[in-house]
Amino acid sequence: MNTTREFLAAVKRRHGLTSDYQLAKFLGMSKQRISANQAGAVMTDTAALKVADALELDRVHVLACIAAERASNDEVKKTWMRAAAATAAVILAVHFALTGDTDSAFQVIAFAPAAMPTSYTLYALALLALAAILAGAALQIRRKFPDANCQAGPTPAGAHRRLL
Repeated sequence: MNTTREFLAAVKRRHGLTSDYQLAKFLGMSKQRISANQAGAVMTDTAALKVADALELDRVHVLACIAAERASNDEVKKTWMRAAAATAAVILAVHFALTGDTDSAFQVIAFAPAAMPTSYTLYALALLALAAILAGAALQIRRKFPDANCQAGPTPAGAHRRLL
């Protein structure tokens, strides 16, 4: 699970910000709010959206991480952690399917839940493996049918026979 502090530190690093004052200005937040977050307060959902945009991360993933951090019940926290892991896996699969680039795909989810308990890390890896398999199948289909029209609409007659 990524925490408020980790996300804020990442924004500072990524954008070359050297102080909490600069971070507050960059995110459009008050210095007091940033100080409270650095002291252990969980960021608001609105702040999480700003952080996700600043880091070019999926908003759902960041919101799930923040909700897990905010949760006081262990079962709720575990559920949000699974949601964050699943979101990361989907992002990886889509990115890989579109680009075929595994190195940058893993950079897209650089905020994978590293501090998860082992069982959730394995869960995330299983989702990633499934995502990679699906993305590989998508690449094979794209290679086999490079001129395929991927727009929504009625299927041309006999198209199902060409796929077999």
